[in-house]
Amino acid sequence: MVNNSTVDVGNRVWRQWRDITRFLESTRLAFARERQIWDSLQLASPEDITLASPAGIGTYRVALQDHIEVIGNEEMLLASVLIHSYAVAEAAVNELLGLGPRSSGGIEAWGGKLLGQAGRTGTRSWTAGQAWFRQR
Repeated sequence: MVNNSTVDVGNRVWRQWRDITRFLESTRLAFARERQIWDSLQLASPEDITLASPAGIGTYRVALQDHIEVIGNEEMLLASVLIHSYAVAEAAVNELLGLGPRSSGGIEAWGGKLLGQAGRTGTRSWTAGQAWFRQR
């Protein structure tokens, strides 16, 4: 039987992952649209253009070419989403296992505890895992 606390955590996690997924896909759309806009302008000297935007008490300034390079870096976007996804998973597990955010011991520790509660054990060692990947 699943208790209400577990259901609440699960519902919250799925909402957060939905939001993360929407953020990822909406950001991809926005970046693609931004690149398309700049590409369509056929500027004579794009290297001479600097963009500026208010940022707190100052102004953020960036060369157009640097801006286009940054919004084309999907690896950075995916890494940001991965970090956020990991944080969501770890917070949910900490809540389910009654662990504090500083006492969970990392994914190896809380993953083992979670598997143990599910009646499973992590029988593969790091070395065995590496050997398995080398065979592929």
